[in-house]
Amino acid sequence: MTPNGTDTDGQPIRTTPQPTAGYRSAITARPAARLDGNSAIGRRVRDLYRALMVRLGDPVDIVVQADIMALAELKVAAETARVRLLEGKSTSSNECVRLENLVRRAEARVGLVPAGAPVEESSPYGMLLAIDDEEGTAE
Repeated sequence: MTPNGTDTDGQPIRTTPQPTAGYRSAITARPAARLDGNSAIGRRVRDLYRALMVRLGDPVDIVVQADIMALAELKVAAETARVRLLEGKSTSSNECVRLENLVRRAEARVGLVPAGAPVEESSPYGMLLAIDDEEGTAE
């Protein structure tokens, strides 16, 4: 990729899926458009979806976009369950725990690193740093 947004052949790099005869769904063309922007929950899902798309480098794969949408929806559901639990509207924490576990699985599916992961695993230089540490202790 060159700095001006073109690949090595001079063709512009696509950031949206290519329109084909097989992709006729409006949701495929604009995934965030199906969300209700008039409700707080719909706006929260839309905001999370957009933020996750940016964080993951705006993937063009339709399946990855669907996984990101599912992650955003699950995250909002978990937030809502947590609020109900903390306000005393729910007496069991099972719903909250199950939704949080689903969120962690969805994060792993789209490639997000868990918050508690060691730096060595999440950093592209982690393996090199670990090798340097081993060499330093071997001397």
